[in-house]
Amino acid sequence: MGSIIKVNEYKDFGNNDIMTSDGAGTITLSSGMNTAVQAGGVLTPAFSAYVGTATVLSDASLTTIKYDTENFDSDSAFDTSNYTFTVPSGEGGEYYFSIRMEVEAGGDGRYDNFYVRLRKNGSSTLKEIHYYPGTATYSPRTFTWELNCTATLVAGDAITVAVYMDFNAGAPQIQAYQSSSEFAGFKLLT
Repeated sequence: MGSIIKVNEYKDFGNNDIMTSDGAGTITLSSGMNTAVQAGGVLTPAFSAYVGTATVLSDASLTTIKYDTENFDSDSAFDTSNYTFTVPSGEGGEYYFSIRMEVEAGGDGRYDNFYVRLRKNGSSTLKEIHYYPGTATYSPRTFTWELNCTATLVAGDAITVAVYMDFNAGAPQIQAYQSSSEFAGFKLLT
């Protein structure tokens, strides 16, 4: 046999509110309880996509990376046709992004300038990493780059990843591997 307990206030030993009810089903949590609930909250929107088809880079130009296959997408906010995460309506705030890619340098593996850029709305740079080995440097033929950052975004902001590379020979490309070429992100609890 069950029991029913009817109360409109839950208080701690110091007589501080934990939770109150207006008697009509509306519950108000104290700030401390709200923080505790958020600590166990879900970090969404969240997505993870990877390069399913290799992205061939053009010499000395910025190329958007083709993250064309999803691992998951909690809010259907990542578009695999244009490789873009768009902040959903009502979901502005702080976001964390992680980018990883395996680059096949091509030819003799020599390149002069390389950078990865996390872009907002097609032109603004949120984060960028550079590598300048110089024209006489023979770098590894295949190498992996990682970039992690946080960003304050508003609804409708569109986020993409692009790469710039000056190379001397061959056709460098971003490898199509789920484990080595991934773009992921999620909204942080604030």
